[in-house]
Amino acid sequence: MIQIAGQSPREKIAGFEANGGFFYSSLLTRDSILPILLVMAEMRKSGKSLSQIVADLPPRYTQSRLQRNTRVEKGQALLARLQGLPPGQPISSELARFGVIQSLNQTDGMRFKLSSDTIIHFRPSGNAPEFRVYAEAATHAQARELCQAGLAWVKSSV
Repeated sequence: MIQIAGQSPREKIAGFEANGGFFYSSLLTRDSILPILLVMAEMRKSGKSLSQIVADLPPRYTQSRLQRNTRVEKGQALLARLQGLPPGQPISSELARFGVIQSLNQTDGMRFKLSSDTIIHFRPSGNAPEFRVYAEAATHAQARELCQAGLAWVKSSV
């Protein structure tokens, strides 16, 4: 996820999906032109080159995993269980080592920001028997570990 310059942290949300999609705030799109236009607008506004803008961003790494043969209704039931979790507690005992919930975004699944400055996103497919887990962290190893632990938890929960 990146924050667009000039927007408060609550107005951020621009990012990419593992399958090639792009989203900006509440606008979900797979349009390849929109990301290019946003980057060009930021370059013009800031007076920076693309390499300068990228150099200013903190390092973030992502991982994604897929659980096949998970019925859509089971995935939806798992999301319903996650929906009631309050900030300040871990998602589960299996995921407690990654910290407690700081915030939740329910756009396209359940996206938890954790106290370890990591993000885990649970997303069932709407039309296939699949359940996806996405993770984001400051290191590749941490993102991989969080994603693997999240998928193991999903497998034991559905």
